[in-house]
Amino acid sequence: AEKIVTVLGIKPVRTERMARNKSDKKRRRRRTQKQKQKEELSHEWNFVSDAGPGCYIARSDIPRQHSSTGTTHKDSMDWILGFEDIDPRDFYGQDVPDLAMDPEEQTLTICNIHATTRVCYVTVYDTVVRGKDGEILPAGITFDNAGEKQSCVTFIVLCPPRTFAHLCYLDVPPDQSLEDVQMDSDVQDWNQHPNP
Repeated sequence: AEKIVTVLGIKPVRTERMARNKSDKKRRRRRTQKQKQKEELSHEWNFVSDAGPGCYIARSDIPRQHSSTGTTHKDSMDWILGFEDIDPRDFYGQDVPDLAMDPEEQTLTICNIHATTRVCYVTVYDTVVRGKDGEILPAGITFDNAGEKQSCVTFIVLCPPRTFAHLCYLDVPPDQSLEDVQMDSDVQDWNQHPNP
């Protein structure tokens, strides 16, 4: 049963309804705050590395620190060697591949000399891959068409226009060459979702 209370001679109010309205307002406020936090995080970073072992994502447009807390993302891009702005005129008349390996430095680089942002998927099989600080990037596993297990590291990179994305170092044994490294890649113009 609802109680009716007279407060300082003012008309009666229903205490249960007031309490319910207050709790509804608090719930809505909490929901709004949580929604804002979710939106902020999804704009800044939307990948959990534990969900995809051996998968590394790089975007030059995502900050490495959370804007409101200042904390570094666990899934930040500390592994990438770096993004390098380039002038396509420096490569005039040359056939620049989408993916290049430097035999001296043993690095793997995505080359985007185009005026568009490109999305790049690169998987390196059965090769030790090292990040910026020389630390081994933990690999995931996959199975080939014959059902054989292989270790693999996959990079998903959003490469800005006129940029080289230097991904990693490849540990190639002295008795092998970079040409022996098994890789798959898919590089194409990025079609941004209209309502991400």
